[in-house]
Amino acid sequence: VHAYIDDLKLPRLILNGSAEGPASNILEYLQKSSIVPENSKVIRHLTTSGNTKFDLDLSLTLTKKLEKQILVSGEVEFDNAGLTVNSLSLPFTNLNGKLSFDQSGAEGNGLSAKLYGLPVRANAIKSKNGRTLLSVSGDFDLDSYFSSNYTKLNQYIKGTAPVDATIDIPRFGKNNSDKSFAVDVSSDLHGVVSLLPEPFSHKVFDQTKKISIHSKHQQGVDSKIFASLENQVFMQAFLDQGTSRLSRMELRMGDDQFSLPESGIKISGRMNALNLSEWRELMQAEKEQTIEVKEIDLFVNQVAIGDLSIDNVDFHATKNSQFWSGGINSSVAKGNFEYPIDTYSGSIATANFDYLRFKPAEKKSSKPTNFDPRTLPALVVNAEQFQYKDSIFNNVSLKTKPSTKGLTIDSLQGKGKDLQISANGTWEADEGDIQNTNLTIALATQNIQNSLAGLGFDSAVTGGEGSVNANFVWPKAPYQFSLAAVTGTANLRFKDGAISSVEPGGAGRLVGLFNLREITRRLSLDFTDFFSKGYSFEKIRGDLQFKDANLTTNNLRINGPSADLLIQGRTGITAQDYDQVVTITPHVSGGLPWIGLAV
Repeated sequence: VHAYIDDLKLPRLILNGSAEGPASNILEYLQKSSIVPENSKVIRHLTTSGNTKFDLDLSLTLTKKLEKQILVSGEVEFDNAGLTVNSLSLPFTNLNGKLSFDQSGAEGNGLSAKLYGLPVRANAIKSKNGRTLLSVSGDFDLDSYFSSNYTKLNQYIKGTAPVDATIDIPRFGKNNSDKSFAVDVSSDLHGVVSLLPEPFSHKVFDQTKKISIHSKHQQGVDSKIFASLENQVFMQAFLDQGTSRLSRMELRMGDDQFSLPESGIKISGRMNALNLSEWRELMQAEKEQTIEVKEIDLFVNQVAIGDLSIDNVDFHATKNSQFWSGGINSSVAKGNFEYPIDTYSGSIATANFDYLRFKPAEKKSSKPTNFDPRTLPALVVNAEQFQYKDSIFNNVSLKTKPSTKGLTIDSLQGKGKDLQISANGTWEADEGDIQNTNLTIALATQNIQNSLAGLGFDSAVTGGEGSVNANFVWPKAPYQFSLAAVTGTANLRFKDGAISSVEPGGAGRLVGLFNLREITRRLSLDFTDFFSKGYSFEKIRGDLQFKDANLTTNNLRINGPSADLLIQGRTGITAQDYDQVVTITPHVSGGLPWIGLAV
């Protein structure tokens, strides 16, 4: 160290010194000098290692005749040093180069280092307002970054991307009023694969998708962050000034017209497409969250939920201490809902819809939506109109309660055209997550023809009334019903109607399984007088058994004024084949039963 006074009349103490040693000593000196305030956030978030060379020039006034002033300048030379930005988990290694500084800022060209093993370059220049601009560029290894800091994201985002960053550093000195610093980061994400659902998917290495991030940090106030992805997805967030943790954020789709929540995360805006099945799967896997989503306000042109596609969905929901509550308006559903945050709290999920309209996609999804009944709360759902394919029901209500294995369906009721339906049962899952539905169903119709038409079928029956009582079990969820997978029984009781014809795959699907059209055709060869205008029946009685994609009966009886029929045998539900014996007893004098008319 060399010290001298340059002028005895107006004395200044001039100190020139140099040192070589651990880089951590430089940070300690900067905190105790006039260069950086002792309470600076910048210093608190830095950790250094390795050796540095340090040259310092210090000028200090020693008389009241001169304005009290401390002038500091110097140069730092890094020699394979290490510098870690703790809050961002950025460990720079093999740091080499020179950086000169004084009261007006710092500058240096050709600084080099490695970040997660990849080379980066940096330059520092002084701006006119006394601030320092530090530019950093290089490739960023996302695999290493996420595996070291955010292991859950590592399975979704992979690759290496070119990154350019600029850090706007405040003017040195304790008397500087503007101590804020800003960080700008940009990348075209070339070389990155994102397995996140849309709008964040990026599955091709050689395509680009521009992202930019801007943040401003100032002591005493919350730090502000703004980001955009392809000018399609925007984010604004604030970091708590005390903890540097995310305090509130809005993720906005389509534009940057933000309206941030007071706390938590808000998701808003307009999207072209959203696959809820993929996001639901991701959110279930990532249950640990440091900040909660508190509000959703989205309009989506097309929403996919498993095999279901919904157009023009306007959805909003807010979260309080106990429930998510909100509404939906779309081509498929319109209504309001309330859903408990803790599904095991005993609270009831309620929903009231003006309409629910479901039409499964012709092409099955590769990832159909599967809900686990063991995770669902008690449900109370009402819909003024419910439509499934071409079947329409009114005043539909559903009530369930949790059980040890899933849900107990206390009541399912609805009304069709001249039709009343009610059901109860269970929806359960075993230890191997195999689901099972068991329903006891009762249907009562005042007019078979009208009821079938209301269900979207071309009626082969005119008039008639009666009931069907069934118990069906199938190895999937209630909404995954398939007649071919059903095991169970059904009892039919109808009266006072007529069968004209039954088209394959048409309305009389259940009756058509017995191929009555073929039966009546054969009968008309010899009994035209009886069957040419259709076959009237006084009553239909019978028991049906469903098993292994087959329907069998031993006692389906159809009694009419012209003839009585007894149908016995098997019908293949999937194969659409028949192995039946039909016994016909015409009501003619001297008539004998016809037995063994095989269909």
